[in-house]
Amino acid sequence: MLIKNIWLKQNLSVFLILVTLLIFNGLVMGDHGGDHGGDDLEKIFTDSYRKGAGCNDKNCPPFGSTNSVAAIAQDGIISENSKFSIILEASITNYQNFGKKIKEFQDILRSLQRRYPQAGLCSVVAFGNNAWKVLTNNDQSANQLKNFVQRGKGEFIAPSTQRDILFHLQCIQMDVLFSLALYTNRTFTGSIKIEEEVHCFKWEESRDFIGFIDGTVNPVGAANRTNASLVSDGQDVGGSYIMSQRFRHELDRWSKVPVMIQEQIVGRTKDNSTILPRDQRDPNAHVAKTFLGNRVLRKSMPYGVVNGGDIGLYFISYSHHLSFMEDQLKSMFGELNGQFDRLLNYTKPVTGSYWYAPSLVQLNRLN
Repeated sequence: MLIKNIWLKQNLSVFLILVTLLIFNGLVMGDHGGDHGGDDLEKIFTDSYRKGAGCNDKNCPPFGSTNSVAAIAQDGIISENSKFSIILEASITNYQNFGKKIKEFQDILRSLQRRYPQAGLCSVVAFGNNAWKVLTNNDQSANQLKNFVQRGKGEFIAPSTQRDILFHLQCIQMDVLFSLALYTNRTFTGSIKIEEEVHCFKWEESRDFIGFIDGTVNPVGAANRTNASLVSDGQDVGGSYIMSQRFRHELDRWSKVPVMIQEQIVGRTKDNSTILPRDQRDPNAHVAKTFLGNRVLRKSMPYGVVNGGDIGLYFISYSHHLSFMEDQLKSMFGELNGQFDRLLNYTKPVTGSYWYAPSLVQLNRLN
């Protein structure tokens, strides 16, 4: 099964590049207009998925199923078990030959994956609204995407630091991950300016630095993670919407709060993350302000240094619909009922962006 999955990852991207070339040469759907999400592409993706998975009409899920949608998505979206991540947020300074650099990046990723098959290396490349429109010249693609706008008021502010491109690099091994980050920086030299670089890691028992387990209600299993995170139809099938915020914790103040009060603020027990009954938690507890169930996939990780510098959580979530994450943000910052998430008394976001992670098909179409 492992060999089969590796074959699928390595060969599907090559196949999709060839499909893209055929499309641009008018050999798949003709030279003039037409429905660019039509039956021909459906057949191509279906046949490709069946060939890579080694199945046939009788035992292979049809195109549009969670398996086939995931097969054309970037591998870092629904991946599990990564212990480290490196986040790069950047402005695009030169769009010339940008699609070529994306393909070079993908080649490097696949090369490292072949060299270190047990490292679980994977990645996501995503774009802000302005950059995606420039790169695709298509107002209909990712039509939910927008620029992040500031939320909240007074001392409870979610600032906007909207950037053009996001690299969400993930791995089990930090050495392999850092190699990919180095190659990424070299590949895009002269085309981007890195504005934010965050090195993250899973902490004890997948806890945030405030001591509570993070991502308790995350969807479990590939099918559920796919349904939550990936667009399932239309021209953006296999794509995903992202919200990212880097939170800076005030741990000295938080550590002075009794555990019972911490649990009321978060809305869960600290030892095993059991949700508290409504009458035992703050009415504006964190769980009450952020609960989205299986509609989003969270891939947040702690970051920080020990000498008094920044320490906190890089929050990043994926969804098939941007509005779910936007509504959560409005809830946290008092725009739904005037009440703020009580946890914001001890942690503050210092960045904020919305992104769209295109499918592999869309990535390979970029010029």
